[in-house]
Amino acid sequence: VVIRAPYIEKRRGEERPSTVPIGIILAQSVITTICRVDDAAIQARLNNCGQAACTLRVEQQLCSIIKEISMLFMRYLKEISAEIQELEHDLADTRSNEDLKLLLNLQKTVTYFHSALKTNDFIIDRIMRKGLPVGTTTKLAFSEDEVDGLDYALTETRQGIYMSKIFTEVLRSIADVYSSIISNSVNEIMKVLTSLTVIIMIPTFITSFYGMNIELPFQHDATAIS
Repeated sequence: VVIRAPYIEKRRGEERPSTVPIGIILAQSVITTICRVDDAAIQARLNNCGQAACTLRVEQQLCSIIKEISMLFMRYLKEISAEIQELEHDLADTRSNEDLKLLLNLQKTVTYFHSALKTNDFIIDRIMRKGLPVGTTTKLAFSEDEVDGLDYALTETRQGIYMSKIFTEVLRSIADVYSSIISNSVNEIMKVLTSLTVIIMIPTFITSFYGMNIELPFQHDATAIS
């Protein structure tokens, strides 16, 4: 089984949430997990599942892993929600390149989360409906409690899909408002510059007029000649 999990990606000295696949290899009495990143949050969740692994059936271990990953997604989505509210507050007061960069990173993160959650939703739903074969002759048999655990994970996953979809719309609206604010600011600046240009044109016009080689008013006046 391959499911996706959220983690903190570190690139060029910056951190932002992203997703990574986790491979779950099933055997008759043991589960092995494989992940290409060493993330503390994922490791903590898998450790929670592994503390009692020796006393749990494979089905229980699998359900526990899927449930923990679903809850981890919800934790990150709540943090994203708080960041969106903070971004809206910052954009109301000031507009900087850092805010624009944060907006772009949040849009990328929510898009990755939505795609990963849709994949997990498909996998969990398929396991619940059709079961899961182990090898060529054995098929996992989930108890009622384990099915309830998978159903809980599926509910959390679909809630995460709904939240990520809402966040996508909210971030798109923020980006549109941000563009409108910048456009209005540019318009205000252009009005001021246009007004200054008109004011500067008046003395320029007078100077140009008196520089012409034609008869001008007061040109023979003693003050003008001197």
